Amino acid sequence: MRQCIGFAHDDDLAGCVDLPCYSNHQSLSFVQGANRDYFDIILTLSGTDMTDGPPFRRRTVYGVERFAFADGFYQRQSETGDTTSLERFIQKEQSIHRSQ
Repeated sequence: MRQCIGFAHDDDLAGCVDLPCYSNHQSLSFVQGANRDYFDIILTLSGTDMTDGPPFRRRTVYGVERFAFADGFYQRQSETGDTTSLERFIQKEQSIHRSQ
């Protein structure tokens, strides 16, 4: 069994005058994994995003993350491909707060 749900979406379509337009989304899928009691979760990123610095350009993004249930919660098993500029910004902020 495989079920797919739209999960997250980000775009700047309302304000892309001076910057390039971008639009990306993540889909959430449930797939049978090694643990027969719990489905694995697949997050699939696709679309476009903006580069991190000037000159800002639109770039294609695609990435996949897989989570499996183990030891009482879902744990990331693999991560391949791209991340968005928003995800990289959040990761950077989290690492700054952890180091303080």
